Amino acid sequence: MIIRVDVIFDEVYVGIDTTGDESLHKRGYRVYDHPAPLNPTIASSLIMLSNWNPKKSLLDPMCGSGTILIEAAMMGRNIPPQKFRKERFLFVNIYGEELLEKVKEKAEKLEKRDVKMTLIGIERFRKHIKGGVTNAKIAEVYDTIDFIQADATKLCLREVDIAITNPPYGLRIARKGVIEELYNGFLRSAKDVVAEKVVVITAEDKILRDKALKSDYEIEKEMWVKYGGLDTRIFVLKP
Repeated sequence: MIIRVDVIFDEVYVGIDTTGDESLHKRGYRVYDHPAPLNPTIASSLIMLSNWNPKKSLLDPMCGSGTILIEAAMMGRNIPPQKFRKERFLFVNIYGEELLEKVKEKAEKLEKRDVKMTLIGIERFRKHIKGGVTNAKIAEVYDTIDFIQADATKLCLREVDIAITNPPYGLRIARKGVIEELYNGFLRSAKDVVAEKVVVITAEDKILRDKALKSDYEIEKEMWVKYGGLDTRIFVLKP
């Protein structure tokens, strides 16, 4: 049994580690991994930050392997995020298999399989589209996500409520000029498509901020987060 103690400022947390060395961000549905995948827990945090709900349409214009859209679909249908983990929780050894099965049964009864949502993923590369489709099928939400192979800088869509994305940055693109062109094109294109909010996480915060202001976005929030060894920023923009 592992006992963990965390000290955060003037508070101390003592608890039993019920999950072991396998972090909870490993959902189990991602059988295809994008070369620069977004941590699912950060993806779900971005969704919460946007105030999205199943009645609102959601676009990820650079969706990669579909993590943001899949997390949203699972939220909308109340599917437990750890449902597809293959690792056994350590509390089975403490509390027994019977309790675990009861918890699973209760969680399954709370799922809302009939909820339909408008979730759209745009991705430039076909192999990532295929990977996103595979992941969505494993997560049992493929029927409510539309994956489209297209260019994020040339969005030809009807109006959507919210856009959330994790665009290329850092080691994914070596030349700053390419990032500037991509961010500028994406923000200008999204201006005509997105009605409420655009949420972006990037390490290229200076470029994103500059292009957003030049495209007349209002920066509602700007938050710092350490992710993948990089100092990244989360921007909540209002078109």
